[in-house]
Amino acid sequence: MACMQFLGKICGGNASGIDRASDTRKDFVKFILAATQSKESPEFSELYHFLLSCFNEADTDFDGRVGMGEFDIMVERAGALPRKWGFAPTSAELFATPQARTEFRQKEFKKMNTSESGYIAFDEWLAWSYSHICEKAKLLDVKKSDSTMNTGKEDFKAFVIAAAKSRQSHEYKELYHFLQDCFTKADGQRSGKIGPKEFDTMIEEAAAAPRRFGFAPPTSTTYKNPDERLQARTKMFKDMDADNSGFIAFDEWLTFCYEHICKKAQTLDAGLTGVPPPNGK
Repeated sequence: MACMQFLGKICGGNASGIDRASDTRKDFVKFILAATQSKESPEFSELYHFLLSCFNEADTDFDGRVGMGEFDIMVERAGALPRKWGFAPTSAELFATPQARTEFRQKEFKKMNTSESGYIAFDEWLAWSYSHICEKAKLLDVKKSDSTMNTGKEDFKAFVIAAAKSRQSHEYKELYHFLQDCFTKADGQRSGKIGPKEFDTMIEEAAAAPRRFGFAPPTSTTYKNPDERLQARTKMFKDMDADNSGFIAFDEWLTFCYEHICKKAQTLDAGLTGVPPPNGK
């Protein structure tokens, strides 16, 4: 299923509902609401096949059932999309220790295994997951699902402050994926790294968001001429290229941008430190 969705994308086919749900927070909410309102909807059909793909990936011994040892894989795979948009905590946020994670998953396994067979069949996984998703869907509202990066100057300001306060906030997670999108859009060679020629494109893509609400000046007023812009961007590239590889990796881009955003956020909220919070905080 996942492979077919991918092939559809690269061959120019229309993106499916679940593909779009990965694109924006609002599309995710719309997809989940449609899937939980009717089992006759195309969204439910896609959700069904997504949950089946999670089951199949966890069924590593191809026996048509998932044991306790494989269960964690299945749950983590299914939780990736809601976690992307901040609708579910990551395992690192949820569990203080590996033992706590194991104990919690064992309890969930027993709840799901209604047949008490010691294995999870697909029908048990589907029934439990869909019931859980339907409960969560009651808390969702399309009208409140737009990213606050885009809904106005004050909303954008609040978004930046929240993202700078905590890496566990849904704003930080959304910022992470926004910066990842900027990176992949600039990576025209599909090499997983950004060279000097692609760097300017990436900077302009990322800067569009704060410029929209007047939190950053346009390039035309920042630099007197193209040469000055080139010199400034060349220096920025070298500062960002921490390992002097001649290319920017995503982690370098993310680190540099987040540090820069946290400094800017302090000018919006004097209570902030101006430095990124530690990982996991």
